[in-house]
Amino acid sequence: MSLIVSKTELKSALYRMLTGSGIDVGAAEDLARAGALGAALGLPVCDEMLRGLSCKRPEAVFEDDRLIWRGRVDLTAILSSLDFLQAGQVQTVQANLVAAPHMVAALAITLAPELSFAIVAGGKILMTHDGAVQDMGQLGTEGFAITVSVAPAPLDRPLTPGPISLDDQIWDKIMRLAAKSYVPASEASRASGAGAGLTDND
Repeated sequence: MSLIVSKTELKSALYRMLTGSGIDVGAAEDLARAGALGAALGLPVCDEMLRGLSCKRPEAVFEDDRLIWRGRVDLTAILSSLDFLQAGQVQTVQANLVAAPHMVAALAITLAPELSFAIVAGGKILMTHDGAVQDMGQLGTEGFAITVSVAPAPLDRPLTPGPISLDDQIWDKIMRLAAKSYVPASEASRASGAGAGLTDND
């Protein structure tokens, strides 16, 4: 079964899920924004994010102009990789990811629109900024090698996000993790502003 959610609704749920899972606020905002856009483009980023939360941050080494992650990469390591690519400190990132090329693509589209990335996963090439990322479902979910490098110029084809159809089991998992970020109801929490306001604009 699946349900239709809005981009704003999914972004809010992902943000709560990430902060409830211990991701810092800044990283959670970036990941939630990218996750909502990726889902709107039809990419399975929500499933990838749920798997990525179970990974520990791996060790990284620098060789020439490459950043190499030793081990499966968590969500914040993906953000760090993007920072290094954007800053021009490396030209290539190599890693073993837990089936997360779509999350890399969504982050690149959302957070680095001035760059274009060549993404190679499982021997297949994915180009990101046009939103036309190939289906990687045939590769399984246990992890595979991925290489990300900066391409010479950004693609100029427009993005065409559509309605977000989400598997209800994935939505349930997101909402269960999001609940960890809620403040327990008490007189003190209500006095500090927690809870629903009188209007939707509160």
